Amino acid sequence: MNIRKMKRIILWTTNLSTLVFSMVFGIALLTRLYGSKYNSEGKYFDETDSVVYDQNAVLTYGTLALIFALIELISWTLTWRQKRST
Repeated sequence: MNIRKMKRIILWTTNLSTLVFSMVFGIALLTRLYGSKYNSEGKYFDETDSVVYDQNAVLTYGTLALIFALIELISWTLTWRQKRST
């Protein structure tokens, strides 16, 4: 297997995985941001799963979604540049 084909496989794997991760964290962000009703202490109790969510998770999900979106943008740019140069 030559180097060019290996680079292409790595870039496409990175493209698809970062797309999935950014979508998962983005959906989690929107769900926690708009779908949960936090109390004055910043906590939300989900009665179906018996889990308490903290409002600080919104910042974490947003940060992770942004990081993976930036990695995705860089990866797609590298893929486009590689395809254009061949």
